[in-house]
Amino acid sequence: MSAKPTSSTQAGDFRPEELLGQLKAEQLSRNYDTTVRFIEAVLGVRLDACSLRESLRDGVVLCRLINKLRPGAVKRINTRSIPFTQMENISNFLAAAQSLGLDSSDLFQTVDLYEGKNMPRVVMTLLTIAR
Repeated sequence: MSAKPTSSTQAGDFRPEELLGQLKAEQLSRNYDTTVRFIEAVLGVRLDACSLRESLRDGVVLCRLINKLRPGAVKRINTRSIPFTQMENISNFLAAAQSLGLDSSDLFQTVDLYEGKNMPRVVMTLLTIAR
């Protein structure tokens, strides 16, 4: 009795949802890489690509980024490691991004970044700014 090939080994046999999931994961990875390169190029700094959330979580890098693109867009950047001030930085960045012409539907929410609720949305906002 010969072993029956599994569906993953049969030529041309795939599950669409698996392929779609793989394609989305690959696109998300490319978007993360593009976002990191964009920020690094504008600010002349190195970010930890493996931990983009941690690099951006306090909002300082975001505020510096938006100030490079529009000097003075964020008047005060909080450098204290207090959650309230970090979230304030993120909110100030988002307000400045909207003043650049981004629609509110293009913006992530503060919790998307601060709590890591929706990092793909954070990346999409930054890619929109990069354009």
